[in-house]
Amino acid sequence: MTPTSWRTWWHNHRVHERTHGTKHMVHPAVGPMTIRYEALALPGDDDQTLFIYTTGTLTSRAARTGHRPPAIPSSHGDPVA
Repeated sequence: MTPTSWRTWWHNHRVHERTHGTKHMVHPAVGPMTIRYEALALPGDDDQTLFIYTTGTLTSRAARTGHRPPAIPSSHGDPVA
């Protein structure tokens, strides 16, 4: 790509927002994981987006070790399962 074609491409390219999809990662304790996500725009506030992440069934390694993700403390200090 020449500098001129690069400038033209960069000027004209469009960035697409991804509102849903999957991510793949390897967790050190449970092994491979597939995480699904959705991004939900909140009505009336263009600066806010709610992201929801979910996982499928546990990997065989996670099932063997009995590993579960830790509880996340709420803003009040109580754990949220």
